[in-house]
Amino acid sequence: MKLRVFALLFLIGSAMSLTLSDVNFYDNYLMTATVYSWNGILLSSLRSTTLTQRYDSDGNRLYNQISYTHADHGAYYMEQYTDFANPYMFQQIAASNYCKTTGIKTYSTLNLATLTATIRDEFGGITTDLGVTSPLFNILDTFNTF
Repeated sequence: MKLRVFALLFLIGSAMSLTLSDVNFYDNYLMTATVYSWNGILLSSLRSTTLTQRYDSDGNRLYNQISYTHADHGAYYMEQYTDFANPYMFQQIAASNYCKTTGIKTYSTLNLATLTATIRDEFGGITTDLGVTSPLFNILDTFNTF
């Protein structure tokens, strides 16, 4: 399976989609990713970092989980739930016992369905098709670049 790179998000999902080249951008999705670092020679895991995102443009909600291992502090795990319709954000960082719910006036007008439509629109000012490239860590494969 080829990984398709989208500069804004890495996507795996379902629901309606629009094809920009052969990259599908979904209205609602669940994305799971592992973060890697490239030092010019070797592609390696970046602190065992994993990301999970649930993007719900229908409900105007976003949920993120991030975990990684820090050399001095050990395992780090963060959850963030944002409801743009209400608007508030819940954030929890397990290692530091940090847990907070706040209002988010700055993003109170953000609508994920509108953002998704703008990303799909080649004239929306967010995405530009830069063509097909081969990453340095895998020159035998090609990827669409946006």
